[in-house]
Amino acid sequence: MKAIFTYYKGMVKEFVPPDTKDTVKIKKHFLEAISFYLKSLDYLEVPTFTWNNFEFSKVNVYNDAGRVYMMINEADNAKKYFNLCLTELGENTGNSYYSISHFGLAQINKYLGLTDSAIINFNKVLAVEPTNLTALSDLYGLYFDAGDYENGFIIVNRIDSMTSLRYNDMISRKDASKDSLQYVANILYNTKMEKGHLKFNSKLYDESLKYYVEAYPFKKNKKLVELIRKMSILSEMAKKGWMPCVKDAKFVTNGNEYFFYSTSELKVNQDSSVTATLKSIITADVDLNMVNVFQPEPDGTAPDKIDKILSSKYGSNEYNWTVTCGKSTYTQNFEKKFDPSGKETTKPGGLKPVQKTAGTESFELDLLKYLCRVAGI
Repeated sequence: MKAIFTYYKGMVKEFVPPDTKDTVKIKKHFLEAISFYLKSLDYLEVPTFTWNNFEFSKVNVYNDAGRVYMMINEADNAKKYFNLCLTELGENTGNSYYSISHFGLAQINKYLGLTDSAIINFNKVLAVEPTNLTALSDLYGLYFDAGDYENGFIIVNRIDSMTSLRYNDMISRKDASKDSLQYVANILYNTKMEKGHLKFNSKLYDESLKYYVEAYPFKKNKKLVELIRKMSILSEMAKKGWMPCVKDAKFVTNGNEYFFYSTSELKVNQDSSVTATLKSIITADVDLNMVNVFQPEPDGTAPDKIDKILSSKYGSNEYNWTVTCGKSTYTQNFEKKFDPSGKETTKPGGLKPVQKTAGTESFELDLLKYLCRVAGI
């Protein structure tokens, strides 16, 4: 019994924190809690002792010590006792302290920037608790930050699948509260948006658009409508081999005219000049530079259906330029104009070469510099 009483002294220390803001005193208080936990093992005469349905052993004591050390930011000691707990457990992965200790190690390794180790620990948690949403979310964050979008997608897809099952079950029962249903709907919205972001970052614009569209019914809002319009444009242009012209990670623009270049028609000539075909999309009120990550509230004025939005058409211009890198003068070999239906509306003379000069800080000068950069000059 002395082992249990000593252990309970540690619990009282841990769960009744000191009435002070002095960090030194707070740390001392919790170190005393750890001391009681570990001291209790001196009085443990059998490997496991059960009292009032509480199973007392080295396993839970080491885990508690690791947890409190983690609370006071002593990472090395926390890892030491979590690992001691796991050593005591051996292959007993069914014990709840197995996943608790691995989760603690995962959080510490994540905090220390040890991404690979944190990923291993989170995956060990998920091997025995496959629906642990916190572990899944943290693991997804690690993959995303590491640029591992493939594994990140696998994890967020798991979250999406299990949340969809829960949502559908709530709908079928018809007894779920409105707040509960909205809470789960928000998770579904976020997971589908994340899937869209991952595919966008992987330049899979069609797939990205698909997941943004899937997210829409769970939180209808005009901001997402605008994003879907943006993605439909980027997807269509990418399929045709047109890539964005950018400066400082944003489109080069002239008002609401956004510029792309054809990768297949970019060439360096014998005199080191560059010839390129450009296409601009005139988007009206669609901002192709809008960020993909946002947290909008549901908007009652947003449309219920977005089929027409996905089939929107836009006017465009097409240019062919020959530029000499380092100079602001260039030759516009032709200029073609098209209305939203795709009908050509080129003005007379638009197909004739014209000598031009890009002004200082103009969009034309930004395009000249960008074309030279992508051409490798």
